[in-house]
Amino acid sequence: EGRPCASRFHRGLRLIDSRDSVGMLSALVQVASPAWAPLPGMPAPPRLRTSPLTRLASNHGKTAWTGSSPRWASSWSRRSRGTVLRSDVAPEGAPSSTTASEKASSLSTKVTAPTILTILFFAAPIAASVSCGTALGATDTAFVGHFGGPTQLAAMAPATTLANGVGYALSSVSAAVLTLLASKRGENSKRLATGLWAALILSVFCGAVLLTLADPLLRTFGATSSTVNFATSYLRIRALTLPVSAVTAVQSAALLANADSLTPLRLLLMEAAMNTVLDAALCPSLGIVGAAVATSASEVLGCVLFLWVLRRRKLMPEAQLPTISSLLGFFRYLAPITLSLLVKVTAFLVIGAAAAGVGSQAAAAHQVSMSLFWLLALVFSEPLTSCAQAFLPGLLHRTNQKEARTTFRRLVKLSAIGAGAAAILAWAACSPTGLSIFTPDTGIIKAVPRYLLVGCVAAMPLTLVFEGVLLATSEQVLLSRVLLALASGMALALVAQKHFLPSLGLAGPWSVLLGYQVARVALLACSVALAKPTFLRRLVPVRQAA
Repeated sequence: EGRPCASRFHRGLRLIDSRDSVGMLSALVQVASPAWAPLPGMPAPPRLRTSPLTRLASNHGKTAWTGSSPRWASSWSRRSRGTVLRSDVAPEGAPSSTTASEKASSLSTKVTAPTILTILFFAAPIAASVSCGTALGATDTAFVGHFGGPTQLAAMAPATTLANGVGYALSSVSAAVLTLLASKRGENSKRLATGLWAALILSVFCGAVLLTLADPLLRTFGATSSTVNFATSYLRIRALTLPVSAVTAVQSAALLANADSLTPLRLLLMEAAMNTVLDAALCPSLGIVGAAVATSASEVLGCVLFLWVLRRRKLMPEAQLPTISSLLGFFRYLAPITLSLLVKVTAFLVIGAAAAGVGSQAAAAHQVSMSLFWLLALVFSEPLTSCAQAFLPGLLHRTNQKEARTTFRRLVKLSAIGAGAAAILAWAACSPTGLSIFTPDTGIIKAVPRYLLVGCVAAMPLTLVFEGVLLATSEQVLLSRVLLALASGMALALVAQKHFLPSLGLAGPWSVLLGYQVARVALLACSVALAKPTFLRRLVPVRQAA
């Protein structure tokens, strides 16, 4: 009848069997134009559906009907990477001679592994978001180093390590929310509400502890009599907005679980811009106190923006108290994750205390080194951890073990590439020109352990990918045990270094940190490969006997 679809396939249909041509034309035209009306005598193609997570992992959410015809269905399924192939009703022209197993398999849902390009597209906005978050601390360090002097810069070492460490431990709530929302469907609003209340309760408790015990905690982790007052002022201001940052992390996880990694990037860019402007305005006159006020104010702005976006998209749950049973169930799921992060935070606090014990100049150099470490290491590692928690639960929930193994291997390859890129950037940033951004003091610049810092940064991507895989497969208890054993070994190594090799200076604690990072990679890799039989069936290819 002169329609474009009819003229386009007119010659081709003469060469194809009529039973196959009807089904193929229906499926292909549906993909090209969902609003297309079928030709007279041609059955309408079945209605197709995709879930939000599989639409994220697909090539722009393309879907296609695949019947039982072997001549074109298999080739089309090979082209549609990462798509959901579903046939609710077979077209009238499709072959009807199918077995019961073939009919059952055609009615099932198959989600293929995301391609490397898909993972990169998903991870790129997260990497930019992480860089914005870590840039807050690096910006504070740079402004305090230039306007506050070496003493205030040394005071930032225990203060920022303690404040950021507690915030990092509270990020276990957002990690748990992301895994739960990505793996299960239906009651996500209740799970998000429970996660928000859990983050609020835990952060208020931790903030109250930091406000009350700021001085003794800082002295325990390396603050001296000349730096403790500056460190206490910074820590107490940051503790006031600790609940705000914890709630913001959960809100960002809700957007990531809904296949949106661009919105958190935009909001965090606004937050980082405000922090930079306030640092420039307040640090010249207030020093370390101005840096704390700037960071806290930018965190409040970020929380308000995330809340506005979630309410606009109708993702924000109603403001009602959760039940005791739901909170207890969430805390039971959260406990191993929180323990794992607390162990890691304690390890870095011990390293900071050992660096502060070397001297004021070493403490200032340690603060600059840690700012570079978090800025460069997390950019190439946190996005891949989020990818593991976003893609693997959906595949494992559908018992798609082969595609889960493929996804795991691709994440490992990308983490190895990220480790090389992070090492190159760290080497360039540790040059005298790069370090002069943080401080003009040549003594502090020379005290930065350049080679050890590059090694620690390079080991981080593989480490966090393995941790993300263990979290995605609900191996939180195993992860916490491994990290606890590593932290215990690191504490013993620090004690031995202090007694037997005290002349190493700042290189001593950083040598122990490098050994800790390398041991983390090795033990976590063994945990992924040799955890238990169910875990082997999920991710590691097992050769079956003939």
